[in-house]
Amino acid sequence: MSDRTTGQTLSDLPPEILHLIVAQLGHPAYVRSCSCIRRRIREVALEHLNSRRLSPRWITSFQPLVRFLRTYPRVARTVTSLHLHGASETDKRYCTRPTTTIDDTIVASIMELLPELDSLSLEDIQFTTSTTHHSEHYTPGSFLLATLAIWGFDHEQTSLTGVLRVLSLFTVVCLERLDVHKFEINEAFDTRHLHRQIDIRQLQELSVRLDSGEATVALGELLARAGSNITTLAIDTPLGVTVNERVRWVDPLQDNWRMLNLSACKKLESISLPIHISGRAKRPVTESVIGILSQVSPTLRKVTICATGRSLYRFTTSKDRTVFKLHELDEALSPTRFPHLQQCVYEEESDWMLIPTDRYLSRCLDLLQRELRGLHDRGLLEFVGDDE
Repeated sequence: MSDRTTGQTLSDLPPEILHLIVAQLGHPAYVRSCSCIRRRIREVALEHLNSRRLSPRWITSFQPLVRFLRTYPRVARTVTSLHLHGASETDKRYCTRPTTTIDDTIVASIMELLPELDSLSLEDIQFTTSTTHHSEHYTPGSFLLATLAIWGFDHEQTSLTGVLRVLSLFTVVCLERLDVHKFEINEAFDTRHLHRQIDIRQLQELSVRLDSGEATVALGELLARAGSNITTLAIDTPLGVTVNERVRWVDPLQDNWRMLNLSACKKLESISLPIHISGRAKRPVTESVIGILSQVSPTLRKVTICATGRSLYRFTTSKDRTVFKLHELDEALSPTRFPHLQQCVYEEESDWMLIPTDRYLSRCLDLLQRELRGLHDRGLLEFVGDDE
């Protein structure tokens, strides 16, 4: 809108008048549309926005966000939920890793500008160690959060110290997710670098990949200390990609599952466990799974078995059933042992060694229903497969 005689527009009005106009718009959508036009009107409109949730995506630098929050403190005071999503790249092997980095000083500078924030999610971000961790003058306060989540793609050079320094900034009611599958293992760690001691007993959901017996033992130590509130646990033991890697591969759970200390997880409701089906197997493929289930609390409601390698439908002879002993899962998941169990999912994951044939899904389902008769009769059995 402009005055043809003077050439003046709406944005030439005094800020006080613009504030009155925007205040009369009422509906948040109208205010939001004003924030997308000329700079002067945008600055006024932003003062009237109630931005309870901010979710900037594909962040390459956090400085623009910090500048925005400092420029518009009224907007910052209304934010209660913040989801920061970093940028990432995919290499020639189709591995995706984050390219955005963050450390505890950046997180603290953002938190200091958001006094009402109670939910923070950090996705696809590489954690680094700040250069100020030896400084005695940098002591950010303990920020209270209702929920905190760290998840997404990992980077092999992620600093575990950096992750823990970020965690030590907060007092968290619920640590929803902490997905750190890869990190720099040669980095020295000193608890003096933390801002305060971390209470990891708040952890409720845990997903881990194990690649060695030592990693299994380390997971057991973690569960012994932090398992009291965990309700969801997912364990993966990925196979190698090439044939040679698979020939040399050793199941990290085999002979080590007793060290998991799952009896410490008194509130566990959902567990996901791997099995690997191979024609070279000398021991029952369900041995580790059944052993782990013997440690699990009777509070369990859902079990997911993730199978890789050869397909179920190949094992139809009596010899196969004797070697692989799939039917023993039926006994391990009896209603006496797990009275609250509501679902048992058997999931065949896509694999280049798995070549489906005609009636693949129906054959697998028939075999499962026969071997796991008790679960099938109770209506708890579910099969998930890839027939492509």
